[in-house]
Amino acid sequence: AAPGDELAALLRETQATLSALLHGVSPDLSPAASQPSEAEDLATAFEELQVAEEELRVQNVELLEARDALDAERRRYLELFDFAPDGSLVTSFAGIVQEANRAAATLFGLEPRHLAGKPLWLFVADAEREAFLANLGRLQEHQGGKALRWETSMQSRQGVLFAASLAVAPVHNPQGQAAGLRWLIRDVTERKQTQEALRASEEHYRRLFNSMSEGFALHEIVCDAEGRPMDYQFLAANPAFESLTGLKQEQIQGRTVLEVLPEQGSGRSHDTG
Repeated sequence: AAPGDELAALLRETQATLSALLHGVSPDLSPAASQPSEAEDLATAFEELQVAEEELRVQNVELLEARDALDAERRRYLELFDFAPDGSLVTSFAGIVQEANRAAATLFGLEPRHLAGKPLWLFVADAEREAFLANLGRLQEHQGGKALRWETSMQSRQGVLFAASLAVAPVHNPQGQAAGLRWLIRDVTERKQTQEALRASEEHYRRLFNSMSEGFALHEIVCDAEGRPMDYQFLAANPAFESLTGLKQEQIQGRTVLEVLPEQGSGRSHDTG
């Protein structure tokens, strides 16, 4: 039973004893007449006990409601933590895993309970481990500092590498003291692959653009307030264009034709569309 229930039971027992005394009967003694002053004192004590019991009942209800609210809040936190789409970890300042959600367990190929107690750097690729430990050292030195973010290469227990974006911030205890580190780990392998594919594609077309024997320039049409073409801006030019026209890319890039060749006149610029 809860402490409040035990105290309420004790108060009820005391009330029963006082009630019996008020009627001149004690549970352990034979009936006897009570003095008027004693009866008044007992009546007053009885009323005070009734008031105390009611106050205790109200306080007990409030405590139960507060406990239920706290339990509900804790369940919501655990659900948000456990079912977050990104890996979430809590570690000591030394980087030892204390808590891990399902997404983190999936990334590292382990059950959450098996992650607990393991150094996080074990899941960092060998080539990135030194830099990871250096950042961990900075977090240890500045325990109350701001969040630290960086990207690195991590690996699962099975040795599968993945690109990871890390965000790390201190965790504080109820007294406001830094007690550990909270990690948000996101697998950005697909994004990295997309960026690399785009970079490779840009490099391929840049080489093709620069190796063309025909002069080629990329332009953007400039329109007036009514939307009519009035000029165009140089965006890029290949070496063949430079050789044929004598116009160097660094001299024309970002400028309009009327700025580069003012003698063309505004009338000619309307024919650029």
